[in-house]
Amino acid sequence: MPQYVNEKTLESLAAFHGHRCPASLYGLRAGYLALELLNTERAKDHELLGIVETGNSHFANCFGDGVQYAAGTTFGKDNISKNPLGKFAFTLIQPSSKKAVRVLLRSEVLMGFMETNFFKMRKNKVPPNQLPQEDIDFVVNGVLEASDTELFSYKRMEGYPIQQKQSLFEAVICESCGEAVVTSYVVSYDGKDYCQPCANKMFIS
Repeated sequence: MPQYVNEKTLESLAAFHGHRCPASLYGLRAGYLALELLNTERAKDHELLGIVETGNSHFANCFGDGVQYAAGTTFGKDNISKNPLGKFAFTLIQPSSKKAVRVLLRSEVLMGFMETNFFKMRKNKVPPNQLPQEDIDFVVNGVLEASDTELFSYKRMEGYPIQQKQSLFEAVICESCGEAVVTSYVVSYDGKDYCQPCANKMFIS
C-alpha cells in the first residue's frame, strides 16, 4: 500500500464515494501521483485546476470521485471540469507556475480490470453492497499493491494555457416564477429578467 494511503483514507474515500471500489481508488492514486509530480499539496481553494476525461453514465465516473478526494479539485469549488472522452485520465494544473501533468491509467490495467469478477458483476447490474467481499478485496488489493509505474503513465507540461473562470456572486428574481437565478443564466426581455424555463415558455410555446 502506498505510504500516503492508509485504512482511514480508504474509509473516508468509501464514505465520500458511497462504497469501496477500484475505479475510485485509481482516481485517488492518480490524484496523489499528480500532486507529487507537481510538488504541491492538495488544493484548499483554487491553487489547482483539474480536468477529468471521464464521460457520463458509465463506470469511469468513480475515477473522478477519487481524483476530487485526493487533489482537492472539486465541482463544489468549481476548480475541476469534464472533458468527456470516456478515458481514465485527468490533468492537474498549477496556475501559479503554469505547470501541468496528465495522468493516464495504463490500457492493460483497465482491460485487466474489466476481466475481473467484480467488473462483470457490476456490468450485470449487481449493486456494490451485494458483491462478494472476496471479489471486492481482490480488485481493491490489486490497486493498492501495484506501483505508480505499473498503474499509470504521465506527461508533464510547461506553460499550460490557463483560463481562469470568474466566480459569480449575483442573482436576480425571475419576473415570472419568482425564483432566484444566478445572473449569467438570466434571459432579459423588454427590461425584465426571466429564468431560462420561463423564457422558453414565453418564446417557444
